[in-house]
Amino acid sequence: MQYTTEALVEILSNHALWLKGEGGERAILYDADLRGADLTDANLARANLARANLSGADLSGADLHGADLRCANLIGADLRRAKLVVADLTDANLTGADLRRANLVVADLTDANLTGAELSHAYLTGAILPEGFTPPETPETEAV
Repeated sequence: MQYTTEALVEILSNHALWLKGEGGERAILYDADLRGADLTDANLARANLARANLSGADLSGADLHGADLRCANLIGADLRRAKLVVADLTDANLTGADLRRANLVVADLTDANLTGAELSHAYLTGAILPEGFTPPETPETEAV
């Protein structure tokens, strides 16, 4: 399903209320078509984005703490400085994604495709990485 900018603003507003326990509702964007969406600094903590198409989306600075991103298409997405703590990225396609300075502490990247992804200075402590994947050697990742 494709969303207009207005619909996304409403979903994010309701999600913010839900996160605060003030009514609203959780953002359920399962299988959503969000190609190229501008979600800069969006609060999508604990949102359901499983199977969403976020290719080319700008999620820089977004809060995706605990978000469900299983099987999401994040090809070429901008995730710089995104908060992906305990996010589920199982089977996500992050080919060519920019994850510089992203916080992926305890994130699950089982079977994720990280081909060509930029992970310099990403925080990966406790993250479950795809089998055979070696993170870049930076001060933040050396202790992984």
